[in-house]
Amino acid sequence: MLTRTRMRCPIAMTLTVLVVDDHEVWRGHVRAALKDDRRWSIVAEASNGYEAIEKAAALRPDVILLDIGLPTLSGIEAALQILSDNPQARIMFMSANGSPAMVEAAMRLGVRGYLLKSDVHQLVAAMDAISQGEAFISEGLTQRSDF
Repeated sequence: MLTRTRMRCPIAMTLTVLVVDDHEVWRGHVRAALKDDRRWSIVAEASNGYEAIEKAAALRPDVILLDIGLPTLSGIEAALQILSDNPQARIMFMSANGSPAMVEAAMRLGVRGYLLKSDVHQLVAAMDAISQGEAFISEGLTQRSDF
């Protein structure tokens, strides 16, 4: 008698990403860092805070990578509005600004992570952490202070 066994294969889930930065070159760095990782799919990009709010509301991405220094509406203001609409939004700030006061203020908003742009090599690890509900602080920041 022949019996069939069902083989379970793990389902690879792709998580969606909104990339918000006013510099096209930086958005290109993020696209390049994620292009070979099938776990992540960039569903939209935005270049200012207003676009970020609009796209975050419409698309509800799994992770929002948000620059702090945006034109017309700062990343801080955009994060506040995104989180007021969707308190479960997983936002990670990406910034060149590594001042402890800025990082502390940003994390108090309720974002899930803060990545220095100089630590872009940590991008995938940071996204993995915040997509799983963990907080992430850039390696270059944790060496300077406790957050």
